[in-house]
Amino acid sequence: MSAKQSSPVMGIIIAAVMIVGGWLMYQHLTKPMADRAEASNSWAKTEGVIIHSAIEKERGSKGKTTYSADIRYEFQVNDSLFEGYRVTFGNVSRSSSDNAKETLRKYPVRKKVDVYYDPEFPGDSVLIKGGNMWTSVIKYSPWLFIIFGVMLTLQSLKRILRFFLGGR
Repeated sequence: MSAKQSSPVMGIIIAAVMIVGGWLMYQHLTKPMADRAEASNSWAKTEGVIIHSAIEKERGSKGKTTYSADIRYEFQVNDSLFEGYRVTFGNVSRSSSDNAKETLRKYPVRKKVDVYYDPEFPGDSVLIKGGNMWTSVIKYSPWLFIIFGVMLTLQSLKRILRFFLGGR
């Protein structure tokens, strides 16, 4: 008994969805986020103070607990007071609390810190400017969908050509 093969046309449709979806995700989600991280290298700097520092635990749908640092800080730009929450771009939750504890040690309540903020939108701020490894991973991950989509397209076209050339 042989397994039924999928249609090469269906393969091209799936590939098109992967390619278009990956491109849209890259253009409208991951690239702007990574570009914003890079732009923070030229943001203005002011002094701020940590007002909240705690570990945030979150239980996922499969019962797995992840940990992240919940850091909030206040800073002033001109006569306006702002509250920020982002330590760095590309923060990730982890299954171990070690990384979150280390961040809490760096940013205890009442500590004075340098805050980098977007001069056009001062409410957009960060304590560590620039990107990191995770921003690069996130930025380019949609390209995996595009690459697999191209490979699936080539495989499907190969099957179509074989069919029309009589090779089945």
